Amino acid sequence: SNRDLTYALTAHAVASALDAASSWRRPEVNGLLRSADGRFGWRGVGIKTAIFGGQAVGGVLIARRSPRYRKAITAANWISTGIYLGVALGNRMRQRRQ
Repeated sequence: SNRDLTYALTAHAVASALDAASSWRRPEVNGLLRSADGRFGWRGVGIKTAIFGGQAVGGVLIARRSPRYRKAITAANWISTGIYLGVALGNRMRQRRQ
């Protein structure tokens, strides 16, 4: 349903924000997200926001045009949520050990 997709998108956005917050101003391994100083900063936030926005808008447009894909798109967003939460948790655990 549309409500399930909305919940999945919201959770995905929150998890992505938590991942970004857990990486803020720390050394970044991903070259795409790394700023000139080698850390995660505004460049990474902008790229992560653009990626999420593209996924969200694309998913909603596809779900509207072809409702049969709504469940798959919802599931993909929940999977992304889990991945981002796992990365954020891993970042925080590494930070506590330092």
